[in-house]
Amino acid sequence: MDLDTKILELEAKACFDFFWDSKHTNTNKNSKGYGLVIDRTNRLDMSSIASVGFALSAYVIGVERGYITYDAALERVKGTLKTVYENVPHYKGFLMHFVHMETAERYRNSEISTIDTAILLNGALTADSYFDDPEVHDIVKKLYDRVEWNHFVVTLHGKKVFRMAYNPDTKEFIHYWNMPAEQLMMYILAAAHHSIDQDTALELYNSFERYAGGYRDYQFIFTPGGALFCYQYSQAWFKFQDYVDVHGFNWFTNSVNATLANRAWCIDHKHIYKTFHENSWGLTACDYPNGYRAFGPEPLGWNHKPEKHNTDGTVAPNALCGSVPFTPKECIDALNYLYHNHPKLWGEYGFKDSYNLEEEPWYCDNYLGIDKGISLLGIDNYLHGTTWKYYMKHPLIQKAIEILKFRRRS
Repeated sequence: MDLDTKILELEAKACFDFFWDSKHTNTNKNSKGYGLVIDRTNRLDMSSIASVGFALSAYVIGVERGYITYDAALERVKGTLKTVYENVPHYKGFLMHFVHMETAERYRNSEISTIDTAILLNGALTADSYFDDPEVHDIVKKLYDRVEWNHFVVTLHGKKVFRMAYNPDTKEFIHYWNMPAEQLMMYILAAAHHSIDQDTALELYNSFERYAGGYRDYQFIFTPGGALFCYQYSQAWFKFQDYVDVHGFNWFTNSVNATLANRAWCIDHKHIYKTFHENSWGLTACDYPNGYRAFGPEPLGWNHKPEKHNTDGTVAPNALCGSVPFTPKECIDALNYLYHNHPKLWGEYGFKDSYNLEEEPWYCDNYLGIDKGISLLGIDNYLHGTTWKYYMKHPLIQKAIEILKFRRRS
C-alpha cells in the first residue's frame, strides 16, 4: 500500500515533544511531582496519571526514533516511576486519577481510577521491558504487585466484574466494568497478578456484556457510547492483531470494523453536519465548543437498548491517529486533508484536539495528554511497532496470554 506517511512522522514527533517539553512535564528533580505530565494545556497545575502512562511509552519511542538518548530517557523514566510509587496517592494500589503537578497530592475531588491505573501500568511495563536497569525493574515490580485487583472484583447479576473507581471521601465504589469499552487491558494486567486465580481471570474476561451490532455492512461488538478511543486504548499496548480469545474472537478486527463504521456514519450524515465528509470524520472523546464530551455514532446504547447518535459535529484528529493501525488508508488520507486544509488545527505539538464547522468555524486551542498519547502510540505502532514489541515481550504479558487462553491467530 503506497501511502503518504510524512504526516504520520510529523505528528508522531510533535506528540513526543508534547511529553518531553518541560512546559507539560515536571522536570524539577527536587519536586515531589517530578515526571508528572499535565492532563491538558489549559490546566497546567493538574496531572493525569493516564498521561503519565502514555509518557512512559513515549520515552521508549523517543529513544528508538532518535529523538532523545537512552540515558536521558532512562533518567526521566526512573524519576517518574519513583514519583508515582512514592508520592501519588493510592488505594489498594490503584492510583488517584488526577493529582497536583508539583506535589503529587490529590487534585480537588479526584477519584481512584482502575482504568487510569491500568494505563499507567501499561506504560510502566513497556519501560520495564525496554530499559535494562535494576532500579526500573524494582519499582515497576512494586507498582504492579501492590495493586489488589481482587479488592475491586464484585459479583453483579451472578457474574464477576471489575468495579470502575473508588471515592476516597465517601469510601464507596463507583460503577462497574460490565460493558465493552476501553478496559480490555485490565483483564490482561489482572490475569498475571497473584491476587487473581485463573478461574477468576477467565470469568472476569468473559463476564462483561458483548453488545453486537453494526452500521452498513460493518458488524462488531460495540461500546455503549460509540467513542473510538474505546476501541483503541488497550490495543495501543497489546497486539490483539496477532491473537484470538477462547471463543476465536479477534478484537483487532473488531476495531477495524468499528473505525470503518464510524467513518461511514459520518459520511452518510454530511448533509446534516457541515464538518463531516470522506476526509473529515472521527467521533471520540474530545474537547468541543462547550467543554469536553465523548461523542459516538450508531450503533450505541446500554443494556442492548439502541440509542440515537451522540454528536454535535465535532471531529478529533486523535480519533484518526489512534485508528491508523486498523484502517491506515482512510486515516492517513483524512490526516493529510486536515493538515493541508485546516492550518488552524495544527500547532507546536501537532494536531490540536478538535474542530467544529457547524456554526462559526471553531478550532480547539488545547492539547490533551491522553489524546497526544493515543496519537503517538497509534502512529508509531503502525510505522514501527515499538510499543507492541516491548509490551508484548514482557513476561507478565506472556503469562497473561497463557492464563486467558489466548492463542496465536492462524
